[in-house]
Amino acid sequence: MGTTYTTEGEELVVDLIDHSASVTGWYISWGSGTVTDAKTSTGLQAEATEVRVTATTEDQSTSQINRWIGIHTCGAATKTISEAGLHTAATDGSMPIFGTFTGIGLATDDQIQFTITLEQT
Repeated sequence: MGTTYTTEGEELVVDLIDHSASVTGWYISWGSGTVTDAKTSTGLQAEATEVRVTATTEDQSTSQINRWIGIHTCGAATKTISEAGLHTAATDGSMPIFGTFTGIGLATDDQIQFTITLEQT
């Protein structure tokens, strides 16, 4: 369990710096996968049926930290959420950051707030 800065994420940062890519929005997904984080991950193992939420950015305390926040609400079925990812699009797109955690059981209308942080040192 943990959080992984994926290969896609590293490549995206380079592309953003050299202006060969741009990102118009950030989105957070959640899912029920159980696979350990992998640097080569390009998507969640089992993305949930709820749409990805638009992430908001938080003011940074230092210039090398980026932070995205999103709140997911459980739809019409109970589920256990055990993974989350940051994406560059509402569907498809790159997934620069991915994480797994101990499953959290949810019922309809329950919510989880995800805070995803990237610190480049």
